[in-house]
Amino acid sequence: MEAKILNLAEALRLYAIIGKPLKETGAAHSALVSLRPDEFIQCAEVVLGMTKEELDKEDTWRVLEETIKGINQNRIPELASVVEYFGVK
Repeated sequence: MEAKILNLAEALRLYAIIGKPLKETGAAHSALVSLRPDEFIQCAEVVLGMTKEELDKEDTWRVLEETIKGINQNRIPELASVVEYFGVK
């Protein structure tokens, strides 16, 4: 299991889930903590390219680590700044 490089559509989908808490906290790990369980699973599905059933079989801490890594490697915090700058909803 490894975080994947997202295309723009996937990055925007991830931003739609985590954008608001990410802007409020400024850090991926803090934003993930504030999500509901179903939102976290959606983030992990996008970042890791896995289904919920596949994620259930993995080590929870590893899923969390790789999801944080993927958010940062795909520059979702920077995407949040760009979206805010352009006023995109």
